[in-house]
Amino acid sequence: MHPKGHDFEGQPSVPNYASAENGQQNASRADDFICIHRYIYDKRDWMYTRMYVSKVKHQELGFRPNSINQPIMWKSIINNVGFEIAGKNLIKYPTKKQLTIDNTRKDSK
Repeated sequence: MHPKGHDFEGQPSVPNYASAENGQQNASRADDFICIHRYIYDKRDWMYTRMYVSKVKHQELGFRPNSINQPIMWKSIINNVGFEIAGKNLIKYPTKKQLTIDNTRKDSK
């Protein structure tokens, strides 16, 4: 639980290695450790899903853990139909085209 005075006071805190199944033992064996967390009881941030990358084994490929203060965040779109990242909806929905009929042509009967 977050302590008094914290922005998310009284909310469950972000899980760590020890919170995972089999705790530190599994986290030590894994190449990567990622935690997905939501503050579902918060009045303003309930719609955000946060991803914390806690461990990356092969950092020479350019990947690295992120700060606990700067998680990767997704915002739920209204009616829970998807997510947007940094204000961009990455899902392209099919659009319906309106067909127009030209009745002014002379050869149409």
